[in-house]
Amino acid sequence: MARICWVVPKIKRRKFSGGIYCILRHADGLARRGHCVTVVPILDSSRPDWFKDFQFELKLERKWGLAWRALRSGWQKRSLEAMLQASASGMTMVEPRVLPFSLRHSVMCERARLLLPEADITVATSFETALPVHLYGRGVLAYYAQHFEPYFKNEFDDPGFAETMARLSYSLPLKIITNSAWLEATISAETGASVHAVAGNAIDDVMYIDKPHVIPEEGPLRVISYGGRGAVWKGFDDMAEGVKRARAQGVEIDWAVYGDCALSPENSVANFRHLGFLGPAQLAAAYRQSQVLLSASWYESFPLFPLEAMASGLAVITTQPGTEAFAEHMRTAWVVPPKDPDALSDALIGLARDRELRHKLGAAAMEEAKRHSWDVATGQMERILLGLI
Repeated sequence: MARICWVVPKIKRRKFSGGIYCILRHADGLARRGHCVTVVPILDSSRPDWFKDFQFELKLERKWGLAWRALRSGWQKRSLEAMLQASASGMTMVEPRVLPFSLRHSVMCERARLLLPEADITVATSFETALPVHLYGRGVLAYYAQHFEPYFKNEFDDPGFAETMARLSYSLPLKIITNSAWLEATISAETGASVHAVAGNAIDDVMYIDKPHVIPEEGPLRVISYGGRGAVWKGFDDMAEGVKRARAQGVEIDWAVYGDCALSPENSVANFRHLGFLGPAQLAAAYRQSQVLLSASWYESFPLFPLEAMASGLAVITTQPGTEAFAEHMRTAWVVPPKDPDALSDALIGLARDRELRHKLGAAAMEEAKRHSWDVATGQMERILLGLI
């Protein structure tokens, strides 16, 4: 039995990304295999409503408790300098959201100093957690990377600092594990860092069906998409333009979108039905009311939503890079180039007019998805982590 600590970004009560969901699934799977697993959020977090009955320890020490610990540690040294430093540390613990990212990153390091437990291996899960793990992690130090994060610098209030820290995170003496071969190659090419292993993610059992579902062929083509939480690189504007062009060619499309997105449902490009935020069971039901998944990310690293749709028997339109582990053009998916609305439109038109191809892709996708269960993914992660200890 190994002591495994996963260090994660902020966990929100009601919303989550695919990345944090996969980390918690890995942690829970390892705990159910008998390991002593702790998950430590690096910022003040909540117990998630969307992930229940887990077997790992979720270390949720609230901000006021951490502030008191920081203050007490300085006062015990009985020097003015130590007390001033402890007071500053305690104040930043209370509300780090008001700090610029450069200072907030320092708060994450301080929280790691106070929170990280003894462990045989400590695993960072984002560039924000990499330096804290390097400084204060216990045992073997690893880094499970799920995307090339310098690409997302503009999502931070200080893009230059965020890009620099993201690039430097791959140069820290941490054993890097990636979730896709594309990410392994990208980290190597962009930074020169070596990757120890590749460990893919997986999808929930609720997504799988035994045989393709039957939807009446009459009426519009039923298309579903992930909204992409408003991130430009998720390609939502490209999808809207692709739907618009397909509709202009006479294809009737009922487009449903789940999650936050960059456009309103009644926008001037391509209207859609907004399904809101969906949990796993709700999402599985939504997939089974659809015929095609449309996605258009500029780059991904083992994204869940195309694979989830494949497990539900949908014909999938997706981009590469990042989906190579399961999306093979015209065998398991219709693969199009990123940033190409014309290609998206052509794929929608082709699947609307070729029922046989749509069914063929859906059936092959279902078989491919069976290779990506959480039992398989957890076993792979377990072998890699134990091999490092």
